Amino acid sequence: MDLIDLHSHSTASDGTDAPAGIVEKAAALGLRAVSVTDHDTVSGVEEALAAGERLGVEVIPGIEVSSDYRENNVHILGYFIDVRAEALRPVLDWVKTEREERNRKIVAMFAADGFDMSLEELQREYPDSVLGRPHMAEHLMRKGYTQSVKEGFDKYLGEGKPYYLPKRRISIAKAVEVILAAGGVPVLAHPMQYKYPRDEVTEMIEYTMSLGIRALECYYSEHSPEEQEWLLARAERYGLGVSGGSDYHGTRKTHIALGTGMGSLAVPYGVLENLKTRRGWPPPGLVFFIFALAPPWGKQKKHLPSGGRWRAKRDGRGNKETAFKGRFALFHCAARWEVRLLATRRPLPG
Repeated sequence: MDLIDLHSHSTASDGTDAPAGIVEKAAALGLRAVSVTDHDTVSGVEEALAAGERLGVEVIPGIEVSSDYRENNVHILGYFIDVRAEALRPVLDWVKTEREERNRKIVAMFAADGFDMSLEELQREYPDSVLGRPHMAEHLMRKGYTQSVKEGFDKYLGEGKPYYLPKRRISIAKAVEVILAAGGVPVLAHPMQYKYPRDEVTEMIEYTMSLGIRALECYYSEHSPEEQEWLLARAERYGLGVSGGSDYHGTRKTHIALGTGMGSLAVPYGVLENLKTRRGWPPPGLVFFIFALAPPWGKQKKHLPSGGRWRAKRDGRGNKETAFKGRFALFHCAARWEVRLLATRRPLPG
């Protein structure tokens, strides 16, 4: 059976293999296709594509965007994106600026407490990477402050620890919007990893569907067989596509291998074939709602940076803005109503 891996990270974000190195490893493993889906960047995609051409491996341009859902960091994968699309640049630039500012503050906190750490040294150590906490944790280990990267997170950098700072993220609506605008297929990444109860996972699936999610990442290294089957059943119920991958990070996640994850992962090529049919937006069932119920697109529109909302200018009493929001709400509710309709198409076991 032809196998694929649509979830991996390179040195362009927090992996340890170069983009071309991931493709070379995929070729050595006999994988038919691979996607390099770095966090909030597409800087490694063209190198991966070139390696794929050279080695005869199908490389899918990808990204994994961090977004906010109920104050949780939920990831949206994007496949088949045009890495030079104009829509990507403002969002990725904003994310980069936010990340750099957060890094600067964290490093300053370490330095103020006497740790041998500076941004300049980190940049020399990782010249081609998007710096983040994993790199700081490795730096602490090299300097002898900790024995492992895990200890660095457990003691210093993990959530709730002395040198952790929360990260500002874009909304899921904005993440989906940008991926669609770049010609991509947005996919809800590893839905079971957010530790929600099953009914809340279903709620999250329905909500992201109403925003334009086209598939669920059902095959994943850390999903149990029962969780995988549960997600596959939800994807079928809602008429969604399926994706899958290892979430390979090289030596930063030594328990996860490219292609096979923790040993039992096997993503068939048919998954990719189906994803290819999901390109294009909007889906036919929502065309009427978009054009008949959404607010007018005149000079009044103003896009908010958080994404997914439109605002019209107020008249003297604010009536125009109220009507505008009401019409957007009608569109959003209509989209969610269609999701509910899809949910009733076939019963689920259990």
